Amino acid sequence: MDEKDCKVLLIIFEEQNLSKAAERLYITQPALTYRIRQLEKQYQLQIVQKVGKNIKFTTEGKHLVDYARKSLQEDQRFKEFIINLKSEIQGTLRLGVSSHFTQYRLAPVLQQFLELYPKTEIYLNTSTNQEIFQALENGGLHVGIVRGEFNWIDQKYLMSEDPFYIISKNEIDLEQLPLLPRISYRTNTPPLNKFGYKPDTLLLEAIDGWWKDRYNAPPHITMNVSNYETCKQLVTHGLGYSIVPQLCLHPQDTFYKYLMTFRSGQPLVRKTWLIYKEPSLEINLVNEFINHIKSLNLQELIGRNHEKETQG
Repeated sequence: MDEKDCKVLLIIFEEQNLSKAAERLYITQPALTYRIRQLEKQYQLQIVQKVGKNIKFTTEGKHLVDYARKSLQEDQRFKEFIINLKSEIQGTLRLGVSSHFTQYRLAPVLQQFLELYPKTEIYLNTSTNQEIFQALENGGLHVGIVRGEFNWIDQKYLMSEDPFYIISKNEIDLEQLPLLPRISYRTNTPPLNKFGYKPDTLLLEAIDGWWKDRYNAPPHITMNVSNYETCKQLVTHGLGYSIVPQLCLHPQDTFYKYLMTFRSGQPLVRKTWLIYKEPSLEINLVNEFINHIKSLNLQELIGRNHEKETQG
């Protein structure tokens, strides 16, 4: 089975639908069906079964998908090994990054790295933390950038600690906060996974812990939204206050900002981590990217980027 057939099988397995898989492959569905039949003939087994408008992989088909995935990974490792023999930094860096970091901070980091090493390419996958963990485990990614607390037994580096702020359009008295309308950031969260992480659940628990440390009455939540930008837009129009990380705030924002601290004086923070498997350091490109991240003054870099955007 060649590289093209391996990729075809993986895309079909991801979609579980021949029409959608054919669209991703830029071929017709009959042509895709023909390729499946040829593979079935070659290996003398049934790969998929029709289930309504979708398909289901047989047990034998799933084993063939596993074989295809491992074959592509081995091929990728060999290509990286050959590139690694050359002294010049080049190749494709495969990154998995949390959505919030991607939205607010990643672009200038990648821009600076590509300026330093123009013969490199970036494969970026914005995913949930657990998807990034899994991809690192199976070799689909070189490096992950994730936020929060979790169980990762291999290499990690603390990139930043972002404090949280209460933001409001007008000046407010924090003692009166339980009486004021709050725009809350909430998301649906899947069950705890093997890495001990539930996306944003631990963050919400931390915010609730801060609240209980400061107030005896519950918050007056009038709106629940799924992202920080929506929170900021609603606050801009005076519809309530919100709680957001420094990550999503810009110098040009005109909110009143109040640093969130516990009664002990300790600020409420959200950590951003660079994570990777130690063997990946044997790849020159990966090693150089990790060293680059460690050398960055992230806040300064982001500040310069915001300044350029404002001037532009």
